[in-house]
Amino acid sequence: MYLIDGNNLMGRTPGIGVMTPDARRRLLHRLAAFRNLSGHRRRRITVVFDGAPEPQFPHGSSFQGVRILYAQPHSSADDVIRNIVAQQRDRRALTVVTSDRELYGYVRACGIRALTCEQFNDHLDAILEAAGAEEKEERELSRQEIDEWMRYFGITGEQGSQP
Repeated sequence: MYLIDGNNLMGRTPGIGVMTPDARRRLLHRLAAFRNLSGHRRRRITVVFDGAPEPQFPHGSSFQGVRILYAQPHSSADDVIRNIVAQQRDRRALTVVTSDRELYGYVRACGIRALTCEQFNDHLDAILEAAGAEEKEERELSRQEIDEWMRYFGITGEQGSQP
């Protein structure tokens, strides 16, 4: 399983940034591409974000196979990751992605593999480049995604069918 420090990775991934409105969505697309293109379809990917959950990506939900968690108020993604690491029985099955020095050191001291965000991005970029995917975000939405967006914007079925 890959356990990813979401805000940390967003801030260290060119073209995403932390403060952009769609930063989480862009990161989730990138992680889903990694999962789908790298032969890791059976490998679990969990990303932990700081801050309040977004309606389109609620706590505990999954986006194209990537599980999404959020730190609780008065907590941090680092705390959530530490708790998951502490409960991990098969330490060989976990890889933590973070460039937070303190968290990285803790993970390594627990005997768990850790990658910096830069190392992970290099690996991910190589996979995307080899597949010729380069984050093709312009794809047709599924019927389910269209329905979710319609509900999100409060559009009923009849209103949505207007040109």
